[in-house]
Amino acid sequence: MVANAIVSPKFYTEQPPDFAPTLVERESAKRLTLRLRINNSWTIPQWFSKSVEQLKDLLKLAPGWDGYGAEPISRVAFHNAVRFLATFPSLIPPPQIVPTSEGGIQLEWHKQPVNVEIEFSPDDSIRAYYPDRRSEPIEEELTIDELLLANNLVNVIASLPLSRE
Repeated sequence: MVANAIVSPKFYTEQPPDFAPTLVERESAKRLTLRLRINNSWTIPQWFSKSVEQLKDLLKLAPGWDGYGAEPISRVAFHNAVRFLATFPSLIPPPQIVPTSEGGIQLEWHKQPVNVEIEFSPDDSIRAYYPDRRSEPIEEELTIDELLLANNLVNVIASLPLSRE
């Protein structure tokens, strides 16, 4: 596992990396099955499978799950969150996973003084909040393809200490 990897900008310049995962979803009456194709040269940490299971569990939340009329979690938000995590599994530590009342998913990393949040919305938009090199806050609205190209954001997350699995 890579502890403090830096993602080389030459990998991500104009289009998502070739190793970006392919996500195929199959749903039966009882079970949601995901098939991810991830670059074989990456070591998949244990936290990744646990995180995907947590994300799948969020899809089971019924309308009003928060007691205040929250929307069910959107498949679009789910797909984008899984795709992001599957693109960089060996470079980043495990996130905290939080459902949003609008039907989105937020991935969070908090290790003081660094706080990073990525919110995946049902409308396919993505908002990222993270510090720049001077610890000034940055807020960006991105598409999933732009997020996979966001070297500065991935480097901030990758610089956080890995949690024990």
